[in-house]
Amino acid sequence: ENRQTEVVEEEVVEEVEKEDERLNEKEDKTESSDGELQIDEDRDVRDESDEENKESPFQRLQQSDVKSWTVEVLASHLNKYKWTETVAIFQEHEIDGESLFLVTRPQLVCIGV
Repeated sequence: ENRQTEVVEEEVVEEVEKEDERLNEKEDKTESSDGELQIDEDRDVRDESDEENKESPFQRLQQSDVKSWTVEVLASHLNKYKWTETVAIFQEHEIDGESLFLVTRPQLVCIGV
């Protein structure tokens, strides 16, 4: 059971990290005057707080701590990393710390994470 929980945790973290990368790529893109999508080359210059926000929100946490989180505590934690879309989805589906470890990758994809 512990191994299964670890696998689910890893899958959740992977999915959330992929979503974060997708959102960062989306932010890096701008539209030119002719409507063509272009990547902003200057966006690589980021301050330290941006670098902190790129790490996984779960990287330095104990599973037992996260499992005790309410929907609000999980949302607050993810908001520190600017994962607003994921927060909105988790709140809509009432995903708290405990259920975060129970959802599967296909379930996350199904709800839009």
